[in-house]
Amino acid sequence: MRTIEFTIPLATPSNNQLLRMHWAKRRALKKQLALEVTSALVRSGQRRPNEPLAQVYLEIERGSFGELDEDNLQGDTKPLVDVL
Repeated sequence: MRTIEFTIPLATPSNNQLLRMHWAKRRALKKQLALEVTSALVRSGQRRPNEPLAQVYLEIERGSFGELDEDNLQGDTKPLVDVL
């Protein structure tokens, strides 16, 4: 199984912040995340897969000042998972 590992310096907002965000700002966030993912792959020297992966194991490490509850944590990673 191929492993692709990269770091994104962009902090994603919590689910509570996402739900209160204007739709245009949320769209801009997704575009910025897509750019960050592409840039991170280039910086790490890895290529984007030529075809969609059939099965993926995704591990996300998130650094923050405080603990998030389960709902906020899952909502926090949704824009990134959508971009991937």
